[in-house]
Amino acid sequence: MESKMLPLKTAWQCFFEGWDLFKNNYIKLLIATALIAGIELGIAFIPIIGPMLDGFLFPLFYAGFLSLAHAITQDQSAHFKHFFRPMLDYTMLLKFVFLGLVIVGFEVFSVTISSFMSSALLLPVAVVMISAFIFSVPLTLFNNEKFHLALIASVRCCGSNFAVILIIYFILMGFMIISAATFGVGLIVIIPLVLSSLYRLFLKAFPQPDNRVVTNNEPAIETENDEPETDSES
Repeated sequence: MESKMLPLKTAWQCFFEGWDLFKNNYIKLLIATALIAGIELGIAFIPIIGPMLDGFLFPLFYAGFLSLAHAITQDQSAHFKHFFRPMLDYTMLLKFVFLGLVIVGFEVFSVTISSFMSSALLLPVAVVMISAFIFSVPLTLFNNEKFHLALIASVRCCGSNFAVILIIYFILMGFMIISAATFGVGLIVIIPLVLSSLYRLFLKAFPQPDNRVVTNNEPAIETENDEPETDSES
């Protein structure tokens, strides 16, 4: 699926829209975030395989949050069944299993390579991996895209919108600094804000045909239609 060229203002605009989504539905999104964080932190303490399991489950939890955010955006009576939808659909679940295995493969590769070279050399690979998962999860969830094509489309979108994605990375670094300054307490708001903002970014980068998002085993659902961007910024 072809992505859209985004103006620079998209980088901060998606965070403002993500904040609006979060503040108007903070209870449900905070509960979803607490559920994700609790499971991920619990698994992280498992010796040896804990970090790999965290990475393996990340696409599934990311998809669950996006599914809930989408239901809220559509003014549906959003319940936590939306959060668990990606986990209950076998076909969809299988795709997220493959995406999780890609993350595990990267983690194994990173540990192996770091034994022979500086970890700093892994930074470009890590950037590509992050770029691959920004859009691949929502493409798999909402557009029923094959997981490997979704990964490729995500990287291409980030590459064609390099300036926008770079600004977003700097914003995320700022959030990390805030998190460290608050001893992690800031993550309570930062995590749902970032995930909500990535949902809004996806809808801008991959406008849905006929203003619809298609999910497995459900009729197409109308989405907001962002006005076409006619200006370009540099």
